[in-house]
Amino acid sequence: MRRIHEVLARWLAGIAGQAPVLILMEDAHWADAATLDFLVGLTERITHLPVMLLITHRPEFSPPWANAKHAETFVLHALDSAAGGSASGGGRG
Repeated sequence: MRRIHEVLARWLAGIAGQAPVLILMEDAHWADAATLDFLVGLTERITHLPVMLLITHRPEFSPPWANAKHAETFVLHALDSAAGGSASGGGRG
């Protein structure tokens, strides 16, 4: 598995050398151990690359990369019904 991780990280570094990269990983709380291990290694390897790794997960999930000095956590709270209707275009006539 380490070999695959290494190949993917080098490929990403090559892509990031051409243009900034955004990686979106949704629902990390469903990820298996190998994927989480890869993401931890990736967060360490991209610190000097033009890469943004955006990972979403449920509030009860404790990501193994949460304490990395270059990681940021943003908590999104549920919208109330008024804000939810406004965000979805509800109430427009």
